[in-house]
Amino acid sequence: MNSYSLFELNEYIRRVLALNFAEALWIRCEIGQMNESGGHLFMDLVQKAEDGDEIIARAEAVIWSRSLRKLRKKPNLSLDRILMEGNEVLFKAQVDFHERYGYKLIVEEIDGDYTLGKILVKRMPTAIEKRRIVPKEYCLGIAEGHSECGCDFQCQCGWLARLSPANFHQSLWL
Repeated sequence: MNSYSLFELNEYIRRVLALNFAEALWIRCEIGQMNESGGHLFMDLVQKAEDGDEIIARAEAVIWSRSLRKLRKKPNLSLDRILMEGNEVLFKAQVDFHERYGYKLIVEEIDGDYTLGKILVKRMPTAIEKRRIVPKEYCLGIAEGHSECGCDFQCQCGWLARLSPANFHQSLWL
């Protein structure tokens, strides 16, 4: 009977992941929990079932302090609105595995347009029902995006204009 030590097994897993995920991947998920410590941002990421709140996947992620400083300096990236518990995000992350600490996603980039688009889509029906206009801050930076949410945004803009053209034009284009 062959047996492996835990270290040997974990070392093998690390090599397999390194070979199969050599480059960073774009990953969609929700921020479950966040904690900033020593300048680094540690997150618990989750994916919930489409028909409910049941968590179907979970992973740990980190934005190292150096990357976090770079992201905070980006002019069109509003990290305070994007990096919030409960927000759906799109990260470019490197898959990392350490024999002692396990599997973790190392975040390199964030698609802010994706998250802001998701926030806007969630709030649109409420804004129309209450006859409120959509605040400009949820629309800035999204209209020119070429990301996945840019397409969602354009579709939702058409939907909003048909339901409430006056409020749509006042809130987005003035």
